Amino acid sequence: MQARAPRERQWLAAAAGVLLLAAVYAGIYDPAAQGIAKLKQSLPKTQMVAAQAEQLADQITVQAASQTTVQTQSASTAAINYTSAAGINASLQAVGIAPAQATTAAAAPFTVTVQSAAGDQIWAWLRTAPISTASFKRSVSGAWQGTATPAP
Repeated sequence: MQARAPRERQWLAAAAGVLLLAAVYAGIYDPAAQGIAKLKQSLPKTQMVAAQAEQLADQITVQAASQTTVQTQSASTAAINYTSAAGINASLQAVGIAPAQATTAAAAPFTVTVQSAAGDQIWAWLRTAPISTASFKRSVSGAWQGTATPAP
């Protein structure tokens, strides 16, 4: 075999350099440039969604603050019996929750199932009710189910 001529080696090195640059462009630069363009295009929509979420969060905070004040006043003025299902239902209704099912609380802890209530309503009820321990979770159907123990 014959050694390559210096001129031929220069052409092969230049071709290898061009192939390397093409690979870098196709593998790194082009995808990054396309990603940046997509982000710039979606930025206004993302900012609008963020502003709407912030506005909704502000509304929820204001509503929760006003509901908590009303609920605390109504719960403190009424003496509610937490040892009967009717008493538990009355305490839930005092904070704006329509209970679907509440067991008699003669034996603590009692169980409560609520079909349609927001999480902040459940927590408002737990703050206003004389309850020592509670455990609530949302089921797949959307109902809140949990147990609570009245404070002694």
